[in-house]
Amino acid sequence: MAMEVAHREGRLMEPHSLLDSWCKGSLNIPLSSFFTRSIGEGVSIKFWDEEWLGTFKLAEVYPRLYALESMKDCNIADRLFKSNGHISLAWNWRRCIRGSREKEEMDSLTCLIQGVELKSGPDGWNWALESSEKFTVKSLRVKLDEQILSSSHEKIRWNPLVPKKVNILVWRADKDSLATRCNLDKRCIDLRSILCPMCEDDVETLDHLMGRCSWSRNIWNLIFKWCGVSLSGDLDYKSVCNFVNHLSTEKKRMFSPFHLQCFEAIIFTSIWHIWRSRNAKVFRLKESNGSDILSRMFKAYHFVGLVIRCKNF
Repeated sequence: MAMEVAHREGRLMEPHSLLDSWCKGSLNIPLSSFFTRSIGEGVSIKFWDEEWLGTFKLAEVYPRLYALESMKDCNIADRLFKSNGHISLAWNWRRCIRGSREKEEMDSLTCLIQGVELKSGPDGWNWALESSEKFTVKSLRVKLDEQILSSSHEKIRWNPLVPKKVNILVWRADKDSLATRCNLDKRCIDLRSILCPMCEDDVETLDHLMGRCSWSRNIWNLIFKWCGVSLSGDLDYKSVCNFVNHLSTEKKRMFSPFHLQCFEAIIFTSIWHIWRSRNAKVFRLKESNGSDILSRMFKAYHFVGLVIRCKNF
């Protein structure tokens, strides 16, 4: 994996810069900030040009000293070494330190590195998202999920009266991730037409296919009439799928919670069959009307069980 830190031919490999750029640009996650350097003997960490004392580079904090440095790509081991149990400094300046600004930078740098400890063994990386400081895919996944999923505050709906495949389809539709012709066109997939394959009157968006299309509107009229509910006004996906949730409190009191759940299950199942019939038309040129879809719904084993339970409740 690109994130892994590995030793190859004695050189420490850094986290993949391309992955870090993608996380910053697409997800606004500064991936490199979760890594900190673990100092061993200091032979593979650049003294001036790497962030090993914090979130800064010494070359940027002490520009005048960096300008005086004779070997700007030196490692920590080139400038620090142990002597009698203490850290000693070995500088290599182009000339002597002079002037108040250079002396101030020198005093500050000397004070800053007093707490540095050199250890036996190779240099490494610490992972800030784990208490063990070792990288795990799980901790990165959790961080990515927090960033990606935090923008969605809607509760995921899951109706226990319908099969998992129906719930998953509704979940995908809620995110507008079904492969409608409009969505495929947005993904730069070349199509002969982006019109609705059922009516060919308008662009096939989710709202059109699931409500505004004359073909699907006829289906919903039959289903709601069978349920004894009047249907009026313009339809789109949200208005149909959230029909039960949008009922007034007074109307909800007319039904038991189970009956409302059954009604929602009927709507979810209808969405499933509408999408399935649409795919049959696109891929197999098989036509379906409202009566055909109702007939298939009544033959589905979970739908038959749902109706029986609802009537006997």
